[in-house]
Amino acid sequence: MSISYLIENPLQVKNKFEIQADKFAAEILINYEIKDQGYGQLDIEQISSLICVPTKLIKYKLNI
Repeated sequence: MSISYLIENPLQVKNKFEIQADKFAAEILINYEIKDQGYGQLDIEQISSLICVPTKLIKYKLNI
């Protein structure tokens, strides 16, 4: 079982501490200048594939 499965699984109910942990992971794993690194024309799924991070974490990082 991978971290991507645990984060992206829609059937899993998360409490506020797990959500906070996901947001913390997003802050650590994703560079703050993600918008300035040439990803402007890509969608979230493409960016997540390029940097090997689940889409949910990118949404947390970009406040989407």
